[in-house]
Amino acid sequence: MWRTAYKKISYSVHAVILETPKSGTQPKYWRTIGTSFSIKGKPNPLLITNAHVVCNENGIPYDEKHLALAAFMPESKAGVAGVGIRFIEKSLDISVFEVSKEAVDIVPATFAKPAVLEIGAAVASVGFPIPHQPILRPGGGSLTITKRLATGFISANDMKPEFDRESAELTHYEINMLSYPGLSGAPVFDVNGFVIGMNHGSILTSGGNVAAYAYAIRGPEIIAYLERNNIKIEISTT
Repeated sequence: MWRTAYKKISYSVHAVILETPKSGTQPKYWRTIGTSFSIKGKPNPLLITNAHVVCNENGIPYDEKHLALAAFMPESKAGVAGVGIRFIEKSLDISVFEVSKEAVDIVPATFAKPAVLEIGAAVASVGFPIPHQPILRPGGGSLTITKRLATGFISANDMKPEFDRESAELTHYEINMLSYPGLSGAPVFDVNGFVIGMNHGSILTSGGNVAAYAYAIRGPEIIAYLERNNIKIEISTT
């Protein structure tokens, strides 16, 4: 069911990584902190993710020299690209950033027409789980990036989650779908491979690492924000 949709969107989805500085005897290393997806291609690729992915626990944006994109492109191309943050909107938990030429061949995703999906609609997401801990070697950290597909259905389309004070009034999708740390900023898409939202977060049970449901920012709110900032995106005509 999801094979064709996954292939369509797979090369639009990329990992956001952060350099952790040296601390004591522990060398500096790179680690996955979230997921992003492309909304504009050449000549200046733009990607979107959650604001909380590119900000620390105090809501302060990370220094861009410590941020990067692990990009995965067609024809088995891959690379690490520099990140330049263009917009951060905490009330929507959205951040848009530009990347360097190493990721110029990434494939922009296509959004579905801006409409709220009905309860029961089948949806999926793909992102990069955050490892429990980095694998440290004498020469530095070893970055392991694994892409995973999650599938489910819309269980509510008018939820206001309690876990994010900044965007507490924003209406979300609730999705009955396994969620995990690292899925923040990942696209939520339909069976045609069109983006209908973006993962925002979930609430883990005590001691758990995987939640049975997720909250997602809805497509119409994302599209409206991008249009207000004069960012042109691909929207399906079907």
